Amino acid sequence: GNDHANIADDVSHGYANQKLQGKCQCEMCRQGIATTHNDASHDQSLFGKFSLDVAPSFKLELVGGSTKCGRVMANYFAYLELTKKADIFKGKNCLEVGSGTGIVGCTVAYLGANSV
Repeated sequence: GNDHANIADDVSHGYANQKLQGKCQCEMCRQGIATTHNDASHDQSLFGKFSLDVAPSFKLELVGGSTKCGRVMANYFAYLELTKKADIFKGKNCLEVGSGTGIVGCTVAYLGANSV
């Protein structure tokens, strides 16, 4: 019942306030510096939810995590397309290389790419 809803809403996926040394191979965890992957300065995040800064109605529910690079790039592309009206992706065929979770590809599709 209610336990399932609480687990689904836990964006830390159970990692909140846990030392992650040995659980991840990123440099911060290997050195024992990281205390959570849900720190904005960390290079990886276990947050299961993502939305664009300039288009909060665009939301992704992720299983697992995403990289800071992917989140930053997705937000940058949305900023260019929606705020600066750059028309970079609209109607274009795009290829996302090294997509990981596909956060950038999903964003580019949202921004009007013909195909990704």
